[in-house]
Amino acid sequence: MPRTSQPATSSTIGAVDQIDLVEWYFDQGWTDGLPVVPPTPETVAAMVAELGGDPNHLEARVPPRWGNLTREVLAVNLVLAGCKPAYAPVVRAAILALCGSHFNLNGIQATTHMAAPLLVVNGPIRHEIGMNAGANVFGSGNRANATIGRALRLIMLNVGGGWPGDLDKSTLGHPGKYTFCIAEHEEASPWAPYHVEQGYRPDYSTVFCIATEGPHSVTNHVANDPQGVLDSLVSAMSTIAHNNAVSSGSCAVVIGPEHAVTIAG
Repeated sequence: MPRTSQPATSSTIGAVDQIDLVEWYFDQGWTDGLPVVPPTPETVAAMVAELGGDPNHLEARVPPRWGNLTREVLAVNLVLAGCKPAYAPVVRAAILALCGSHFNLNGIQATTHMAAPLLVVNGPIRHEIGMNAGANVFGSGNRANATIGRALRLIMLNVGGGWPGDLDKSTLGHPGKYTFCIAEHEEASPWAPYHVEQGYRPDYSTVFCIATEGPHSVTNHVANDPQGVLDSLVSAMSTIAHNNAVSSGSCAVVIGPEHAVTIAG
């Protein structure tokens, strides 16, 4: 796929309004392989306003190409992904977390492993923007979950340059490299929400990012006690061929409400 050296801006959007924009964006190499929503000056301006104005403000530099993510470029990618303006603060918080030195996005973007950033959203904003934290949470059907995760991937492609076969060296990849965003079902959990455990107030909205493989189901149709459920989880996390068994690391464990109540006793 041919790719231009710079992501779209408002000026390039206005110059191509007489052609098939969906196909034009494919030709420019500014998609994730799926059709995108063609931005207009108006939709980009609305996103920039939601982000605080000043389209030239530099939010981050995105590895491995270390492209400049200005608010305008961020806004364009939000529109491309199909986001509503209300989603913009979540995407910005997530990309700032990913570009922080503690995350090592450069390594995640360029690794031969199949890892992709998983985004978990906590706090009131989950309800404000209508995120799914329940059934089929990793699946299709929710605009906020799908487009927030997709916007992050488009930024990692268009600004970070993490293109498969080029700077992205992943041998297999996984479907989460299209979109990988969920919310915690805080109300159904017997435990404190994750962001509260990390020291944030319950009324704060936060994002948590961790690079993971694709979801792996853990099945136990027998145990109805905490030890039985936890034994199954631990067994799934400690297989010999698991990537963490070779290079160490953390696991993201997503537990349904019924099992959470069982574990909590």
